[in-house]
Amino acid sequence: MLSMLNRSLALNPKEESFTRYIMKSFFSTKKRKSIALYGGSFDPVHEAHLEVARTALENCDLDAVIFIPAAQSPLKKNAAIASDADRVEMLRLATAEESRFEVDTCELERGGTSYTFDTVTVSYTHLRAHET
Repeated sequence: MLSMLNRSLALNPKEESFTRYIMKSFFSTKKRKSIALYGGSFDPVHEAHLEVARTALENCDLDAVIFIPAAQSPLKKNAAIASDADRVEMLRLATAEESRFEVDTCELERGGTSYTFDTVTVSYTHLRAHET
């Protein structure tokens, strides 16, 4: 666990982990927030990624879009990718101007092949555990 925390801080020292984000943002008020989890390799993140997220914010009445860079995409197993830290930094820079965009490194912290099912299951479990 400590090595995961150290890796998270190295990759994402200024951002909160998804768990801390949930605790702080989702449960600080009675109103449940609407979020979208947006996963991908983001190598590199580009304008189309941002436009999809902006469209989701507007059309789905979302409070936040959380970008989650994959540790290893199951569809791009042999693709050369930028380092995890570089991809996180690219996402941070690209999303900095929209306050409702967040970057979460949970899949990088978990490591291995990143599957949406696993990320959604963990996220749902955290949400359910903290509902009152």
